[in-house]
Amino acid sequence: MSLAGALVSLAAAVVSLFFTATVARKWAESRKLHYAAWTAGLAMFSIATLVQFVGELSGWSEVLFRTWYLFGIVNVGYLGLGSVYLANRKAGHGFGVFLLVMTLALVAAVLMTPTNAEAIARMGVTRPPTGEGWSASTPRLITPIINIFGAAALIGLSLYGLWKFRLTYNAYIAAGAVVLSISTGLTRFGEASFFYVGLFAGIAIMFVGFLKAAEWAKERKKAVPIEPAKAPAPKSQSVAQPK
Repeated sequence: MSLAGALVSLAAAVVSLFFTATVARKWAESRKLHYAAWTAGLAMFSIATLVQFVGELSGWSEVLFRTWYLFGIVNVGYLGLGSVYLANRKAGHGFGVFLLVMTLALVAAVLMTPTNAEAIARMGVTRPPTGEGWSASTPRLITPIINIFGAAALIGLSLYGLWKFRLTYNAYIAAGAVVLSISTGLTRFGEASFFYVGLFAGIAIMFVGFLKAAEWAKERKKAVPIEPAKAPAPKSQSVAQPK
């Protein structure tokens, strides 16, 4: 088992749990759909990294692998959904329906596809966990669809906000998402040396971006002058004219 991999996975899970709690509090206060989607995505990322910690520390099993794969994939889609909802509610509804269909398809594939016991046994020993734990390619065919659309929405809309509205905190969110996408995407091509570092760095950078966004919102609220309430105009009184 990989002690270093377990420690990095635990660190990523801790950061992600704090991130999830912060965004969940925003959702509880505002009930806005983009916060709900981000909370769901971050909670899924937290579950995936916690499962990864357990697998790296005590050894991977079929149940751990299936759970890790499912939540490790779909979280990207829901993070992207949050960004779409922030940009346009109607587009968010449409993307949400698409994402729900793809999520159900992936759940079915994860539950029904047989695993590769030898590949799972090697996870955390010779290399980080990857999709090679499947003995058939069905889950890995669905994975890029969710990843590509989710990452494109998350990164693309963050960069658009940075360019169009000069929201500098979006640079952190986009950079963190890019790091996560690269570190996990490279494992599909057999390159896993960046996986653990990228996993922790990516979620940490995104969290910094979100905290900076919260600071920006507070400063902006202070900078906007609050106009004093205008006193109601006195009612005109009729004055009796002398006859």
